[in-house]
Amino acid sequence: SGTKSVMLDYYNMDHLKWIAQYRKNFRAEPDEYSAIMHDVILFYGTGLKMFGTDLNNHLNDVECRGLIFMGFDFFKTGSKTGYENAYVNVVQKMNGRWGLKNKSK
Repeated sequence: SGTKSVMLDYYNMDHLKWIAQYRKNFRAEPDEYSAIMHDVILFYGTGLKMFGTDLNNHLNDVECRGLIFMGFDFFKTGSKTGYENAYVNVVQKMNGRWGLKNKSK
């Protein structure tokens, strides 16, 4: 077992559908950067639509459906600093491949 911030889960049907669509659209295998950008753009785009320029004060209030590979659980690192994402995926090796033990938001 271990932890990862991003996990392409080849046991999850939603992930497999996204991976197949990615392969079809880009004729390439998705990597962690593809997965990160999918969820980051979806999360922040949804947050901007909900809260506009006040998004920084509502990072944990964003109601985002469709995230596949990541989760978001922000905490403020200090009174004069920004936020850090504390979300983590718990992974375990299953049949020779890494699989998720918890499900992203």
